[in-house]
Amino acid sequence: MKLYSINTGHFKLDGGAMFGVVPKSIWNRTNPADSNNMISLAMRALLIEDGNRLILIDNGMGSKQSEKFFSYYFMHGDDSLEKSLAKYGFGPDDITDMFLSHLHFDHCGGSIKWNSDRTKPELTFKNATYWSNKQHWEWATKPNKREAASFLKENILPIEQSGHLKFISAPPQPSLLGREPEPDYFTSEPSLYPLLKSRSEEFIKNPTQSEMIAWELLRENRTGFHIRRQHIIGRFVVDFVNIKTKTVIEIDGDIHDYQQQEDAERTQFLNSHGFEVIRFRNEKVIEDSDNFFLKIKNKLTEKNVVGTIDTTGSVHPSSLPDGEGQGGALPYSSFPDGEGQDGASLLFSHGHTDAMMHPHIKYKGKTIVYMADLLPTIGHIPLPYIMGYDTRPLITLDEKEKFMNKAAEEGYILFLEHDPTNECCTVQKTEKGVRMKDVFSLESF
Repeated sequence: MKLYSINTGHFKLDGGAMFGVVPKSIWNRTNPADSNNMISLAMRALLIEDGNRLILIDNGMGSKQSEKFFSYYFMHGDDSLEKSLAKYGFGPDDITDMFLSHLHFDHCGGSIKWNSDRTKPELTFKNATYWSNKQHWEWATKPNKREAASFLKENILPIEQSGHLKFISAPPQPSLLGREPEPDYFTSEPSLYPLLKSRSEEFIKNPTQSEMIAWELLRENRTGFHIRRQHIIGRFVVDFVNIKTKTVIEIDGDIHDYQQQEDAERTQFLNSHGFEVIRFRNEKVIEDSDNFFLKIKNKLTEKNVVGTIDTTGSVHPSSLPDGEGQGGALPYSSFPDGEGQDGASLLFSHGHTDAMMHPHIKYKGKTIVYMADLLPTIGHIPLPYIMGYDTRPLITLDEKEKFMNKAAEEGYILFLEHDPTNECCTVQKTEKGVRMKDVFSLESF
């Protein structure tokens, strides 16, 4: 796998709007404003070359808007999407997957261009599948008045009309009606999680004989897929699961003969969330473990190729988990980092806009996170430094706190879409909270 930073151009936005309640005397130190109070921002996409797949995450503002439109945003510099792709020997027709973190015009405007005589729009990436999620798509195509100016129909609707659009499943989102936000890495309702976590830990400490045999066969990617045991999904703890193919593996003892109704309800719940459930009896695992292993391996391999489709018509494409229970899936069929630790997953956030997606990519033994608008620049690292554009700033605050602590603990590399000069950074915990540790280019890493 190879990663490339794709600079699509620079633009300017009002510094006060970019930093919300933070005074200019503070944010001006890291993001100096011009005489109009505007600050320079990048539109930096990420290109992933993985075998015969070429995946582009976001694509900037594009070039199809009017001169008057662009005058509002003070476009500057020589970078463009086409120039940056050509730098690495690629062109728009080479892109196989166009992944959109969200549909604000500075992230997806390059998706669509005018045809040669400027009479109708057409796909910039004519050979690509365009990936969004249904929840955010509905939010963008039926926008609230506050965000309507950021969701331009000419950037969005032609994608759907082309037939190239597919949806990734999103975990449950915070409610606008006062409900507490879900955990960043969704597994269950917050009120149920402590009980289910305790139950999961007890099951891991005291496995049945068949579960012990199954785990020895399935652990450490021995099927070619990452398997989690005693994993929480919704209100249930499942025996084993592969998040990549949304496959649940259950080992049933004799007690299941007397709880068929409960098992049916459990299966129905899991099916409704896109999971297929495969059941094995205890004795089948114990007496014929080789056959058990082959059935699981073949099933996962088969589903990895074709993906799964839920009853709503949304595609759950093949994905690669990072082993941390993060929700969502990326449309990659294989994603090795050369060390046998495959990994790609998604974090959904809901403070800036509804169901924005942040790919987590395992690369050279590290996790690189595409930050989009959860962390626009290094100047936004302190928790209260939140954009005035965010629709739900208190949810952003909660999401950001959880994520930044995790990023510091795990040593995540944060890929910055909007920082005008810095491509990547790491963070660390200090007495003042999470702060910047190092900045560097993607190429140097």
